[in-house]
Amino acid sequence: ADGSDNQGNRRHVAGAVPLKGVTRHLSGKYQAQIKRHGRSYYLGLFDDPLDAAIAYWNKARELYGDFAWTTDG
Repeated sequence: ADGSDNQGNRRHVAGAVPLKGVTRHLSGKYQAQIKRHGRSYYLGLFDDPLDAAIAYWNKARELYGDFAWTTDG
């Protein structure tokens, strides 16, 4: 794993949602986003935090492959 892969494994602590890559948006919805090699990927707003987490998990697997760290184990 290179430095970028390791940075992708950092836990995100800002916000009150305990799902990696998911934050509460000002609209009250849940926002999913991920970063890779300095580029941010906005994945959308969701009514359900689990839907936002699934969007994050899918993109993490796409970007990080075997090095993807998600909250699903």
